[in-house]
Amino acid sequence: METKPTVKGNLLGRGRHGRVYSAFFFNHTPHHVAVKSAFSSHSSLLAKEKRILSELQHCPEIVHCYGDDSTMEEGVETYNLFLEYAPGGSLGDLIRNSGGTLPESDVQLYTRMILKGLCHIHEKGYVHCDIKPSNILVFPLEDGGNKVKIADFGLAKRVGEERALQLPQFSGTPAYMSPESVLYGEDEPPLDVWSLGITVVEMLTGKLVWRRLGKEDLLFSIVFGKPEIPESVSEVGKDFLRRCFRREAKERWTARMLLNHPFITEEPSSMAMETSHFDWSRLKLRDPLASTGSSSSPRSRSNSFFSWFCSSMQSLFKISSVL
Repeated sequence: METKPTVKGNLLGRGRHGRVYSAFFFNHTPHHVAVKSAFSSHSSLLAKEKRILSELQHCPEIVHCYGDDSTMEEGVETYNLFLEYAPGGSLGDLIRNSGGTLPESDVQLYTRMILKGLCHIHEKGYVHCDIKPSNILVFPLEDGGNKVKIADFGLAKRVGEERALQLPQFSGTPAYMSPESVLYGEDEPPLDVWSLGITVVEMLTGKLVWRRLGKEDLLFSIVFGKPEIPESVSEVGKDFLRRCFRREAKERWTARMLLNHPFITEEPSSMAMETSHFDWSRLKLRDPLASTGSSSSPRSRSNSFFSWFCSSMQSLFKISSVL
């Protein structure tokens, strides 16, 4: 699609990457879009986002990029990135506008869409690094439902791409980060799965998993705490979240595996079924620990925990020295 001429409209929001406006393309017919703008001298993250989105095209669960250009605005060169306009705002807006919580059946559907997008991202060799409700956009459908898409790839990285661990300046949003990302600076696909679990809890409860803690308490909670799974969630939903919150990254289920979890595959009407009616043995067969031949004896678990505890304490001393 041609990116000119373009007319900017209302300011939709401000972020670390610049400002986001409502805008229109005028080709044969007007086309409503969103445009992220930043001074060209501060546009590296937007340019990076454009490059990544160009590699992630053709996935219905990822926001579409229409291109970019540079303009002179008030005598300053400005970089513009053109994206799909989301009439429904963000998933965070949807949660607030729905009274603070979403029905579990809706959470199930939105989680399925996010997982499809994550599968595409990970299989293309990237990690999003900042999955959270404000980075999931909502597109209302004619039947009254919604479609959600993953957006904001300014912090995305290629799998294995190194970054310096600069604490307390994190590459993502601290409240959605995983233990290994806080401790070791690891930005790998399991990080996105952990962040997805935090997002699912927020959809169900309307509350942050770690509440509003100070930075030191937040870091300590992420490393040593356990995300609280709402009691009101179905047993299948609780099991799904437990797979997202495996503390060891290598034991966490992948996005592709989670797409086969009953929380995603079962119809919403069947989510209220009794635990005794569900064949849990079928689910356990897909457990990555069962397929790797990992030892589950008490002694091996104890040794694994001791090693993790020692490394965690060492890392926390480093964190404390910075804070």
